[in-house]
Amino acid sequence: MRHLLQGLAVVAAAAVLSACNIVVTETPMYAQADASGAPQLREGVWAMLEGDCKADVTADPSTWPECAEPVTIQDGKFSGKNKEGEEETLPYILAAGDPRVMQIELIEPDSKVTLYFYTGVEPLKVDDKGRITAFKAWMVQCGPPPAKDAKRANGQPRFVSETPTEGMQIDAEETMCMPVDKAALARAAAASKGYEDDKGSRAIWAREAP
Repeated sequence: MRHLLQGLAVVAAAAVLSACNIVVTETPMYAQADASGAPQLREGVWAMLEGDCKADVTADPSTWPECAEPVTIQDGKFSGKNKEGEEETLPYILAAGDPRVMQIELIEPDSKVTLYFYTGVEPLKVDDKGRITAFKAWMVQCGPPPAKDAKRANGQPRFVSETPTEGMQIDAEETMCMPVDKAALARAAAASKGYEDDKGSRAIWAREAP
């Protein structure tokens, strides 16, 4: 989640080039109804923290260290600055279930293709109204990342898992995979938590939106 908009833009470009192990779909897996009945993120300004970043999120966001990115969450959207310094928004749906899975919608800057990315979400704290005020997140992957020297049948580098999670379908070119259904996506989300650094990516609610 570090540098949310910039990071997802990079992943989107890789996905368009079929060069990543991240689960990406061209049509959404979730609708707003899938979020019904489950705790949601508290609206306001959040700090997206990298690794073991130490930041006083009660201070003005302009004073936060480089490892803390201010992002506004409101009306089912993330808002923040892209790499050009322009304001950009990303619609999301935080689905109910175990594990919680977040669907993030992004228009790839160069191709203008709309893509959907998925993160596993572990709530860490809720307020007295049941709203999530801190969480850990990780990208949903097709399966364990392939070995650095892994090759496809045609001899080209392999970016997609060699052992995809049950319910993930690899395309004929062995360049990307798609979940067959929501259950497969949830399984992949649960498994993917173990593929990233234990520090993970954390987000903490900081203040009401201006």
